[in-house]
Amino acid sequence: MLEGNVWSLKEILTQNPISLGESIKRIPISEEEHFTVFLLQAQPNQCPYLHIHENHDELVYIIEGEGQFVIGDATKKVKPGDLLFFPKGTIHGPNIPMKGVRLSIYIPYFDPQKPDRKEV
Repeated sequence: MLEGNVWSLKEILTQNPISLGESIKRIPISEEEHFTVFLLQAQPNQCPYLHIHENHDELVYIIEGEGQFVIGDATKKVKPGDLLFFPKGTIHGPNIPMKGVRLSIYIPYFDPQKPDRKEV
């Protein structure tokens, strides 16, 4: 876990590159009482299935990669610079056909050892 409150995402990515053998790499940035932040890298078309979080809202900021994101009943085009919000219980999942990098913020605290992600 990284300490402090100012991070260089570019530096974190440089120090933690995703390998060819990894489909998804989650880098923990900050775990606090009320939120958890991950930097997520994904290989092309290697993203999580459609799912919901029963107990967490999620904010996702697209850093690299273009494609689509399912949000509820809609499919939205996404590109770097887009910010997405998924209230708890909302079906969501990416379809990004190129390497993607996202910043993911869970509210409240998200325990990666006990994820509340449920496939739908």
